[in-house]
Amino acid sequence: MVGDRVRAMIDVKSRLDVQRNHSATHLLHAALREVLGASIKQAGSLVTPYRLRFDFSFNRQLKDNEIIAVEDLVNEKIMESLSVKVYDTTLEFATELGAIALFDEKYGEYVRVVEIDNYSRELCGGTHVFNSDELGMFKIVSEVGIGSSTRRIEALTGRGVLNYLRSLERSTRSISSLLKVNEDGLVMKSKLLLDELKLKDKEILKLQSRIATSKVQEIFKNAVRIGNTKIFSGTLDSTSFEVLKKSSIDLLSKVNSGFVVLGTNNDGRAMVLLSATDDLTSTGFDCSLIAKDVASIIDGGGGGNKKFAQIGGKTTKSLDQCVKATADIVIKFIGHAK
Repeated sequence: MVGDRVRAMIDVKSRLDVQRNHSATHLLHAALREVLGASIKQAGSLVTPYRLRFDFSFNRQLKDNEIIAVEDLVNEKIMESLSVKVYDTTLEFATELGAIALFDEKYGEYVRVVEIDNYSRELCGGTHVFNSDELGMFKIVSEVGIGSSTRRIEALTGRGVLNYLRSLERSTRSISSLLKVNEDGLVMKSKLLLDELKLKDKEILKLQSRIATSKVQEIFKNAVRIGNTKIFSGTLDSTSFEVLKKSSIDLLSKVNSGFVVLGTNNDGRAMVLLSATDDLTSTGFDCSLIAKDVASIIDGGGGGNKKFAQIGGKTTKSLDQCVKATADIVIKFIGHAK
């Protein structure tokens, strides 16, 4: 109610977490400049009680050893228990001291400087810790590109690092339990499983190829012939892109002039491949244009080049219709050309 007295209180726990993450961005900035070079410029940041985000100018992905070097530097400065000083001074004097300013920020005659010993000195109006050891620990959890020559690091401090490590520990224990192996053997067990999967994939591919062979022979027999050109069309049941492509190549290898359109239902999605011999493409025939014309039939998109094109779509029910429509377009094109 108007006129009532209220008491405002700060969430001390949350504020301390914000202070840790804010001071960490300053240490991170300084560490990045030390590892990657003084040309590094801050391009944005976000500080929350839970994590920090720091955007900076750089034209490539950081290498693993660079991320480790930056992370180690920040943690070294935390363990050195560096004092954090905050003071107001003139912009001119702050500049003489080498304080880093944001390039797009407008400053008045007097500015606020946040100084972490002799390691970091920036113009800043935010809240900070009194000593670097209050951060506890620093952990980089991601490094990604967010635009042309701009990278983004997300990191944690203090309680955030502890929660992150506990989450990793829970995940590791769960995976160890599922794979029935101790934590030290997880990498080896994972490699063995991946090798087994690769072998099974090869077996599946061989089986799909054998199944496709009989269907391809049927498609070859039912080819439509226009002059010296043969048009092959049909669908293969639930096969892979590799088998579909190999089948297309095999069919074209049997003729001097031909066109192939093959479709399949792969993991609930429709896939159609188009391919043509050189004599057709030399007359203006373009598989990619045809693919774009018929792609909407299976609610998808298509592309490629004159000799080879691919269509991917969501609607498997219309797969046969798409294959037939493609073959009809080609038959009409070749018929007119003849």
